[in-house]
Amino acid sequence: MHLKRDNRLVDCDKLKIYRQHLTRALKTLEYINIIEFNSKVERTAIQSIELKDLKVNIQRQVLRISNQIKEYNHTKAALK
Repeated sequence: MHLKRDNRLVDCDKLKIYRQHLTRALKTLEYINIIEFNSKVERTAIQSIELKDLKVNIQRQVLRISNQIKEYNHTKAALK
């Protein structure tokens, strides 16, 4: 049986999900920075490029999620 939830609850869930994704992405960036600056392990050129590509992709993800949160908040403010 499916219970219908009101829009406010669904919207809160959506914002919560956006924030969780943003938090995960920021933690991943922090971890990558730790690897880059504190790693004593020699990496091959390919590994370095892959790490840099991963970092760039995560940074783009952070920007995308931040924009989604901004748009969500803007839309909610306009509806009030």
